[in-house]
Amino acid sequence: MSPGERGALAVFRQVWRPREAYAVLHDRRSVVPAMASAGVVVVMLSLLLMVYRTAGSGASALPGGRGLMVMRLLAAIAGERVLIAVVAGTAAWAAARASGRKCSIGLQIAASWLSQPIFVASAIVCGLALDALAAPPDVTLGPALFLGGPPLQGPAVMAAGWLMLSMMDLPSILCLTWWGIGMASLEGRRNSSGIVTAFSLYVLAIVVLSLPLFRTGPG
Repeated sequence: MSPGERGALAVFRQVWRPREAYAVLHDRRSVVPAMASAGVVVVMLSLLLMVYRTAGSGASALPGGRGLMVMRLLAAIAGERVLIAVVAGTAAWAAARASGRKCSIGLQIAASWLSQPIFVASAIVCGLALDALAAPPDVTLGPALFLGGPPLQGPAVMAAGWLMLSMMDLPSILCLTWWGIGMASLEGRRNSSGIVTAFSLYVLAIVVLSLPLFRTGPG
């Protein structure tokens, strides 16, 4: 199998052999095919998700109809995944450098991007499961299922902790796990070490986003 073929198949192979799938990124001839293949999968899965979500939404009454809504939402989802991959990969590269580990920023971003289809695919499965259970639209599979409403009294740190747990849904957990394994593979670490790094960076991002809560409180 050629390096290009190995790269193109990495997005699928990561489902059952993630460490080996991410290892192909060490071969520069595999990086572009791997990222391109992941991009195609993200777009196709996002398109399926958007078609499903807009079914019966009344989008046909809008200018351009349902197709226009689907394309706009598709662009939003794909753009969000690209932004997250770039920011996460850059953060992983900075963490690696701070710890004395060597891995190029390009490879870190590639590993983060390769994990994005895991998020989109699991989001579709979770959405179908919740629809089958007739769950309310605001329900997600994750710690939020076991949380009540946001604390209206008490220290701001409690509100920030609630926000942190409520934002960690099952698709995010799976995506972080695969991304962590990918980081570990690229840096020659154990899978558990990479997963800890991935979740730590995720928690750090949520803490930064929730800083206003620490300053002003939930009310």
